[in-house]
Amino acid sequence: MGIPLLAFFVGLFIAFTCDGTADNGDSVQHYLISKYAWQHPVLLLDHWGKPLFTLLSSPFSQFGMEGMKLFNLLVFTATLFLTGKIAERLQLSPWVAQLALWACPYIFPQVFGGLTEHLFAFWLMATVLAYQKERFILAAFLISWMPFIRSEGLMMMGVLGGFLFLEKQWKSLPFLLGGTLIYSIAGAFHHADLFWVWTKTPYLIGADNYGSGKPFHFFEQLFYITGIAVMVAGC
Repeated sequence: MGIPLLAFFVGLFIAFTCDGTADNGDSVQHYLISKYAWQHPVLLLDHWGKPLFTLLSSPFSQFGMEGMKLFNLLVFTATLFLTGKIAERLQLSPWVAQLALWACPYIFPQVFGGLTEHLFAFWLMATVLAYQKERFILAAFLISWMPFIRSEGLMMMGVLGGFLFLEKQWKSLPFLLGGTLIYSIAGAFHHADLFWVWTKTPYLIGADNYGSGKPFHFFEQLFYITGIAVMVAGC
C-alpha cells in the first residue's frame, strides 16, 4: 500500500491547497451534472454525463469541486492498488507498475477535476483482476457497466467478450449485457423508450459536433499521454 498511500496524501495536499482544475471544459460539466443530479434526478440518466459516473460521484460533488477531486483521488488510489495486485499475479514488480502509472503525464493532473477517465481505469483494472482470478462471470458483469462510465467501454466489452469466447466461458457471455439491461429498464420509465441507451446516444444523434481526425491520431500522441518510459516499456 506504500505507493497508493503516498499518492493519496500528495493528492490530498494538492486538492485542498490549489484552486482550479486540470480541465475547465468537460471536467466542469461533469461536475455540474453530478452535483445537481440530486435536485434533478433525470441527470442520473444523462447519456453525455455518463450515468454510472454521475451516480457514484454525486455524494462527493455535493461538497463542491473539492469533493469531486476527492472522489477521483480515492478512485485513483484504488486503481494504483489494483495495478499492484495485477502486477503481482503477472510476477512483475507491483511498485514499479504503480510508479509507471502514476508517472504518466496525463494521469495525476486529471485527478483534480471531474473527468471520467479515472473511474473508467479503476473499473477496467477491477475487471482484469477478476479475469486473472478466473472469476469470469464477475468480470463480464463488471465490464457490462463500463459504457455508462465512458463510451469506450463498448470496445472493452468486445475485447473481453472475445477472450471469454476463446476460453469457452459460455455461461459468462450473457452477463456482458447486465449493465445495459438494467439501465435500459431504469431509463425506459423516463424516456418512454426501452432502447434509449442506443437511441439517445449523443455521439450518434450529433456526431458532426465531435469532428474527425486521422486514424492513427492517438498512436501519434501516445508519447505525450504515457511519457517515454511507459511507451518504451509497453512496446
